[in-house]
Amino acid sequence: MKRVTLLLIVVATIVVLLFIGRLYVTENDFSPSNPLWNGMASLAYSGHVRPLYTLDGLSYSGNEDKLLIVSPSVNYTDAESAMILSFMNDGGQVIVMDDYGTSNSLLDKVGSSISLVQVPLCQEEEYYKRPSFPLVTGILPSGVTDNVTSAVFNHPVSLDVKEGAEIIVYTSGLGWLDLNDNCLIDGIEKFGSYPVAAEMIYGSGKLVVIGDPDIMINSMLDKGDNAILASNILGGGTVYLDSSHGQEISPLARVLYVLRHDFLAQSLFILVVLATGYLYIQRYQIIRLFRKPVTEGPEKIDVKASIVDYMRLKLPLKEKDLREIKKKL
Repeated sequence: MKRVTLLLIVVATIVVLLFIGRLYVTENDFSPSNPLWNGMASLAYSGHVRPLYTLDGLSYSGNEDKLLIVSPSVNYTDAESAMILSFMNDGGQVIVMDDYGTSNSLLDKVGSSISLVQVPLCQEEEYYKRPSFPLVTGILPSGVTDNVTSAVFNHPVSLDVKEGAEIIVYTSGLGWLDLNDNCLIDGIEKFGSYPVAAEMIYGSGKLVVIGDPDIMINSMLDKGDNAILASNILGGGTVYLDSSHGQEISPLARVLYVLRHDFLAQSLFILVVLATGYLYIQRYQIIRLFRKPVTEGPEKIDVKASIVDYMRLKLPLKEKDLREIKKKL
């Protein structure tokens, strides 16, 4: 019987752990709770990363705060764009990393001189595995590129950089816009040097646009100086990760993030833990309050008799001992 009980406890524990793990871990691209190759779990707890489920919580604290926008799948509204613009003008830094072009809705509304060209970018000779993974060494001085001598991109796009913005990372002269997405230079395609990262000053803050979000995922951090680049992006003050435009975070991870950063939630959690502990300690007293008392009379006598009969069967007691037990009852 004990073995069966132990087995049931082990099975129940495994099931609970798997359930909790499923609530925490996700397979969504770029999710900070995704430990797989396409997630950003390696960076989730680097620096001071905080997810934002609505941009209403975006504010600049005067401590080099940053807003990280990674591969959004939902366009930005006028109101959201105004919040981000205010954040930059106050001194915040916004880093946009995208290769699908959805961020263009935001860049246009904040009056950016940088936009994403929605055409795959390749580079001949210097690349990792194939031309769509260019090894970029054209690095210019910037806070984002400090100590970075090369970076490996994963299917990036080029940037259209107009007056008012500065290019900080660009391909070699053997880059090309792969119009038919076949990793071969053919047709009307031609070699040239193309920007893949640029920045622009806004008031006291800055906008940085990078044409590839994949350099932040778990499987790309060990390529080139990508880890240094990621560290530069996450360095400084609080890093707000925009999770309101397609970056899904698992339910349990969301709860944990709230508990880490919300004082009210932390207080309520502590109160619940203390209340639960107190109720457990006082469980016998609480049970007595709700237990129906044994009435005087035949019923009570029957209870005493049953106890004595039970002990007579279990223990080889003498008649004298039984009389003593009856007196105590």
